[in-house]
Amino acid sequence: KSFAAATETRLLAAADYTNDKATKLYIKNTDIEGGSATTVKITFGTIGAPGLGILHNNEWALIPWAGAYDVNVVCSAATTLVEWMVIYE
Repeated sequence: KSFAAATETRLLAAADYTNDKATKLYIKNTDIEGGSATTVKITFGTIGAPGLGILHNNEWALIPWAGAYDVNVVCSAATTLVEWMVIYE
């Protein structure tokens, strides 16, 4: 999924995942190395919440997620594609 640059956007709504199971979130900044560096900032909770971390070009993360808070992303470029998958019990 691509997002507008520097606009925090909800990726996952906690209300769609209502139980506290062993859920995992895989997320990747698909931009390749070289060219200009792009980042994907990951936040939990409401828009404007403190960041969990930043993924640089071609980096990925597997994050435990209880579904208690929304997951949001902020991309540094409008052309960045965010690849993601929820592994949900």
